Amino acid sequence: MSSPETPDWHGTEDRPNNFGPVAENYEKHHSQYPSGLGADILQAASLPPRASLLEVGSGTGRATRLFTGQGFDITCIEPIEEMAAIAREIIGNDQGVNYVRSTFEDWSQPADKYDLVFSGQAFLWVEPDIGYKKLADVLRPGGTAALFWYTPAMVDPELRDQVDRIYTELAPEIGGHMYQPSRFDDALEHLERTATLGSIEKREYVDTRIDSTQDWLAMLGTTSDHLALPDKRRDALLHAIGDAIDQIGGVEVKVATRLWLATRV
Repeated sequence: MSSPETPDWHGTEDRPNNFGPVAENYEKHHSQYPSGLGADILQAASLPPRASLLEVGSGTGRATRLFTGQGFDITCIEPIEEMAAIAREIIGNDQGVNYVRSTFEDWSQPADKYDLVFSGQAFLWVEPDIGYKKLADVLRPGGTAALFWYTPAMVDPELRDQVDRIYTELAPEIGGHMYQPSRFDDALEHLERTATLGSIEKREYVDTRIDSTQDWLAMLGTTSDHLALPDKRRDALLHAIGDAIDQIGGVEVKVATRLWLATRV
């Protein structure tokens, strides 16, 4: 899909707050992380027993669950109570998990404490001039940072082009940028510029699935760019996309998950 200039995702304080009312749908309709992602991070990090982990932007606990039940102490930083409430309900009484309601920028961090700092999807919202240095500062020397994101994209080129035209007509400010991984690749540049982080390793995982019209629209309805639209425009947009998908009876989705690993020197 063609794409307008990618918007600036940092410092948009209103956007993350939009997730509260759609927290349940977010948990239900967003992609699961690849089955081997957590194991790959643990292998790279070589964590000691009872390691201290920090999660930035824990949301409904999807990434948290990659590491629970393994004897780790996990601190989850999450500013949206509705998201954290779902995480607590799903994870249950895991005594190793502690939730802190805060943004990463505002959280008062202990330096040199954590063996692993990880974030799935959420580091997109962190102000980079603050976040990346802070990420390195809270790690113990030799500790690991793991940032990962997934991007879902329609596989069928004809459907993709048709939906692109719908966005151009009804929501040109969104366009096709949600299908582009470049906004996440900015993380690589910021990690490389962080003086106390060593060489960066990048890994990628690719999976495919078939979504019904309802599944795809429900997922779109929980993404920040669609939530930012006025209700009538969003409804018209989703209706038009739904009609396009209905014509072929579903949508094949390619989900690419990218992982960046870095070590505190």
